[in-house]
Amino acid sequence: HSIIFCPQRKMRQFSPRIKQTSFLLSLLLLWNIAVGVAAEDDSSVSVEFFNELPFQVELFWENPTDGSKHSQGAIAGRGGTLIINSYPGHRFVYDALGSWQSVEISPLLEAEREVGKAIILAGGQESIQVRCETSVKGGTEYEEMDILVHTDWSPWGASRFLELVREGYYNGCALNRVVPKFLTQFGIGANYEARTVRRVDQIPDDPPLNIQFQVGYMSYAGSGPHSRTSEVFIVMPETHAHQLEYFGTNSWETPFA
Repeated sequence: HSIIFCPQRKMRQFSPRIKQTSFLLSLLLLWNIAVGVAAEDDSSVSVEFFNELPFQVELFWENPTDGSKHSQGAIAGRGGTLIINSYPGHRFVYDALGSWQSVEISPLLEAEREVGKAIILAGGQESIQVRCETSVKGGTEYEEMDILVHTDWSPWGASRFLELVREGYYNGCALNRVVPKFLTQFGIGANYEARTVRRVDQIPDDPPLNIQFQVGYMSYAGSGPHSRTSEVFIVMPETHAHQLEYFGTNSWETPFA
């Protein structure tokens, strides 16, 4: 806002009622301006973009008025990140090997006001496949298992899991808790130094999307809000319906696969 100074001149006298009305209108106008600015500032949010593609991409903000693109920075492939401050409704685009992809900042949820938003760039893929090999019978037999990590169910959780897979953190990791008709849990790394670091490297909770747990779904184990680190669990076959409904009632239990 700017202030304009005008030459003084003789002003006609207003009645007390007109003066009071004018004063109230000025207050209302100033109040509306203040509220508008506060609402705009309040809706801003920190957004962390995770590039899960195997190559670097450049992220652009797209101007809704003329469609022009403005670079926000390059993001390295395989887990590179970029943090920017943005607003709900802002649209970003990136080129995934000739295929332009777009993401839009969704309305700010109450749970995101403190921790911000996480968005995974995956070239339009809804899930990322992770193949793991498990050993049975003392390592004499091996079985393969495919995990489909969903990019939008639990972005903070999904990006952390993919990061740990790339690091080889889960290699040699034991299934340390197996309860039939309930869950199988793992995530205590075989490498002492790695698990010591990851034990205190917590990630924020993802806002719940009310996704109903099913057999085979994966989520993080935790001990309280924003306590997720590396331990995850898989819902076992024949888990009772009431238990499936109970999964997800804790803020850290949002399925990511």
